Amino acid sequence: MGSPGNFADEFWNTEICDFSGWTTVHQRIKDGNKIICNYIDLMKQVTSAMENFGRSLLKAAKNSSLPDTEHGKLRAALQTARLSVEAWGQDSLDAATTLNSQLSFLSQHLMQAKDSRKRAEEAVKSRQNHLQDAVRKAKQSNKSAQNKLKERLNCQNQRLCVESKIDAKSKDIEKAIQAERKSEDALAESEEQCRESVFKHNESLQDWQNTTRSSLKSMQDVEEARVKILRDSMWSVANVCSMLAVQFDQHQESIRMSLSSIDVGQELSSWVKTYRTLQSPPQPLTYKPQELASHVPTTFTHANSKRSTVTDAESSTNTSTSRSGTTTPEPLHDATVMYEFLPRNESLEDDDDHDSITNEF
Repeated sequence: MGSPGNFADEFWNTEICDFSGWTTVHQRIKDGNKIICNYIDLMKQVTSAMENFGRSLLKAAKNSSLPDTEHGKLRAALQTARLSVEAWGQDSLDAATTLNSQLSFLSQHLMQAKDSRKRAEEAVKSRQNHLQDAVRKAKQSNKSAQNKLKERLNCQNQRLCVESKIDAKSKDIEKAIQAERKSEDALAESEEQCRESVFKHNESLQDWQNTTRSSLKSMQDVEEARVKILRDSMWSVANVCSMLAVQFDQHQESIRMSLSSIDVGQELSSWVKTYRTLQSPPQPLTYKPQELASHVPTTFTHANSKRSTVTDAESSTNTSTSRSGTTTPEPLHDATVMYEFLPRNESLEDDDDHDSITNEF
């Protein structure tokens, strides 16, 4: 017996046509292939998720307007963060591509393992059928030989009985002797057939053992390759994920470095220096009570005072003209002082604006 782990030495059965050892190995290979299939399905889902994640990050980084109107060192930090998201997305896509190459290798191994298992299964199954047929024939020939032996003994006993009779006829004795000889010939022929069936049985047994031994070695190679490939693949996936984590941490470290140099006071001071207006705030209004004139109504607004003043001036002028019979206008300076209105060279828009301000107060 070989060391534990050698399939060709560890999975035999003493009883002929007991193939439970081979069945155990064969089932193990089938289960191993199923495990590979499940692992491939898992990694396909992982790579698909990583691809979608990477594309989403790239899209988010591309559509982001950062750093917008930010300024100073905080602007640089926001730019670093956006570039970090973009790099993270690209790293995820690269990792997914690497994992896809692992899946291709595993799928190729799975197909090869299935082909090897099927070839070994067909070869061993054929030898098992031959061995079972040889065992059946050997049992039949052995049973036939035993029957022929019984017939031989019966014929011999019958001959002895005939010969022991006193009145036995020579014809009966000769007949018994002939029957005994025929039984001897039949026994010899049956023995030869039994010997030949045993020989063929042993040939079939040896052929089955050789084929099974070779198939067990092949199955062990398949299982060793499966374990090695699965181990290496998982190791590679772990390395890819570790590298992805390291790259992600490097991106975050670059963000932390850019953030560590930010001072809140300096950021605000820098913004103020850049965008300040350098003007004083507007002055408050000062209330001045209006003086009442004898010709002005008790309550009036500033705008109404203009119009009423002008109207009064015209009426006064007309009155004076009608009294004197002359059309002597008042001097401009005196009219301005008397009626408190601005010269006519101001635009109507200024008057309207002034009226609105006066109305508000």
